[in-house]
Amino acid sequence: MVFSNIAQAITYYSDKNELHCIRREVLETYGNQGASMSCLNTKLSKISIMIGILLSTSTEIAKAQTIADNTSVNLPVNHSSVSNTSNTPELHALNAGSILSSGTLNISTTGGNSEGVLAQSGGTVNLNGNSIITTSGNDSSGIKVDGTDSSVTSQGDLSITANGSSYGIYALNGGKVDVSGGTLNVTANNDASVNGPYSAIEANGSGTAVVINAGGLIQTSSLLPSGGGVNSSAVSASNGASIVLNGTSSSKLNIKTVGDTAHGISMDANGVGTTVHGSHLAISTSGTNANGVFVGDDFSLSDSTVNTSGADADGIKLLGSNSHGAIQDSSITTSGASADGISAIAGGVSELNSVSINTTGDDSSGIYASNSGKVSSQGLLSINSTGSGSAAIVAQDNSNIEIRDQFNIVSTGDDASAISATDSSTITLSGNGVVEKNSSSSIFTTSAIYAATGSHISLQGTDSINVNTTGANIHGVYVDGNGDVNNPTVVSLSKTNISTSGFGALGVYAINQGATTNVTDSYINTKNSSAAGLMTRDGAVANISNSNILTENHISAAVRAVSGGTINATNSAFETKGNYSPGVSLEGGNVVLNNTTVKTENSIQSPAILQNRGVSTLSMTGGELSSLAGESIYAIEGDGTIELNGINATVNNGVFINNTGAAELDVTADNNSVIMGDALNTSSSTASLSLNNSAVWTGKSVDMTSLNISNSSQWNVTGDSNAETITLNNALVNFQSSSVNDVKNITTNSLSWNN
Repeated sequence: MVFSNIAQAITYYSDKNELHCIRREVLETYGNQGASMSCLNTKLSKISIMIGILLSTSTEIAKAQTIADNTSVNLPVNHSSVSNTSNTPELHALNAGSILSSGTLNISTTGGNSEGVLAQSGGTVNLNGNSIITTSGNDSSGIKVDGTDSSVTSQGDLSITANGSSYGIYALNGGKVDVSGGTLNVTANNDASVNGPYSAIEANGSGTAVVINAGGLIQTSSLLPSGGGVNSSAVSASNGASIVLNGTSSSKLNIKTVGDTAHGISMDANGVGTTVHGSHLAISTSGTNANGVFVGDDFSLSDSTVNTSGADADGIKLLGSNSHGAIQDSSITTSGASADGISAIAGGVSELNSVSINTTGDDSSGIYASNSGKVSSQGLLSINSTGSGSAAIVAQDNSNIEIRDQFNIVSTGDDASAISATDSSTITLSGNGVVEKNSSSSIFTTSAIYAATGSHISLQGTDSINVNTTGANIHGVYVDGNGDVNNPTVVSLSKTNISTSGFGALGVYAINQGATTNVTDSYINTKNSSAAGLMTRDGAVANISNSNILTENHISAAVRAVSGGTINATNSAFETKGNYSPGVSLEGGNVVLNNTTVKTENSIQSPAILQNRGVSTLSMTGGELSSLAGESIYAIEGDGTIELNGINATVNNGVFINNTGAAELDVTADNNSVIMGDALNTSSSTASLSLNNSAVWTGKSVDMTSLNISNSSQWNVTGDSNAETITLNNALVNFQSSSVNDVKNITTNSLSWNN
């Protein structure tokens, strides 16, 4: 190659990225011509001076102010430079060349495609002092690192402002950026275009790495997408790149965006190993659909805060089966509508450890999992959701949420349950904690715990889990089987205390075939009226073991079995204190009690057992019926069959059976049962009492349809009695008298005996 002058030679090799050849070919062409060529031979850093001189007599465009091409350049201690031409990075290290800035650096570019610092093809730039980098042209990153073995490091304060459609820091194709020490401030002031978006920090490609160990601020300030583009995230990683963001406990690293769809941190979801790990961060976004963190691959966060204020702006969103997020010792706050604290969607997985979540917007859940999403928590989990329609925890569409150790879960918004699982999802709470639903509701299904459509919820207390509700019709637990017995809906409670204080707020309500509630070692308490402790209906089933149920107000049965509902209880205790509050209310359902105590304390239609309507059955083995001021059994209507085996029913208002209205009642006392009180039938229908296998009854019969006494059973007659038919088979009838002249009469239309 033959050159007509030195400027032509330098321009040629700058265009070809071959400045390392200048010295050799220029010398070959011109020999040792003058002091300027000698300077070029002795110190490449003076190329910038030479270019400046040559430009005064040449129209060629220089390609960099300072170039290190396969050589080393040391900048002056206080270096300042400005470029207003296109395609002109201020500092350019390439082909294993290196540039060192040991002091203050202040550089600026205004042309397009003019980076402040560019390292490529193995070039390195070390910024060891305080540095200020400003770019204003499009595609002009503050720092750009391109290629394997290319790197930029900063150890002092670093301030980068990118005012065009540009990145603040851009690493790609295996390039590396390391900012450690000092304070970092990176601002990308741009609106995204169809060629965007442009993040404040962007890492792209396998082997690419950006490491930040500094406090400061990383932000984008775009307000609206232009040209149909998407606004820029503050930090973005894609295609296998790695970003590490570490502030300190005394100096958080702030990450901020203000535009719509401008996430604080964003990752792609292509499953090629993209990672972002952060600690001591303060992330905030204010735009619509601007998530604090959008997770598509491997993400972790600790000792940090996340705040979003826009609608549809989740605190942390995990999307896709490749997304995984581990969050520890951090707090998440959202205030926009439909802005969940944590959302795991379409296979996204999140692991929480000692995390607090607050949502204040309408329809904003604390934790939301959908379409096979998974969320787990250990340590202390705190959730407070206050917006209307805002649940604390939601699992939908075959999702799974597991909360362990300690938790404080509160939902105060209207018309949403605190914890909800639907569509074959699973929620598990184990350990110790509180679940509260404090609000009013226009929806009868609103509750602290809600399960439907084949879902499972399990509360397994270590010491205890407390479930509290305060609003009208806000139930403790609501289970809807939706009539699907092949895909059952199940709620299991162990060492769980349920308390409701609102009107009509049931402790536990299970409805429809396919619904099952299991209550073990637990306590259910309702305080207001029309609030049964536990109710099943329409084929739902409840299994109770070693548990207590107490209702304290009127029209509040301890348990109700309605329209085919089933209740099975073992080693438990039911108690009521209000008027019209039976211990067991049979309303066309079925109840089985084993070694269970039923106790009522009020006098107005508060029997131990009430046959209220429908075709009902009750089987009781062991245990006690106690009604301090009411009947043991009271029947209003329907058809009731009651079997008592080895029970004690000696405490009542003097009446064991009172059959009124149009009820049909059949009561059997078997296997050494001891019962006291009169048997009264004022119904237009029928009532029968049978004693079998050494049962003992003390009382009188008034208008009973039939009395059947057999197998060593005994009737102690306390007053004149009558029954339509009386059958005695190996039985004893004992007339109890208070004096010699106290004579008791028994009247019957049909007497049959075999003694």
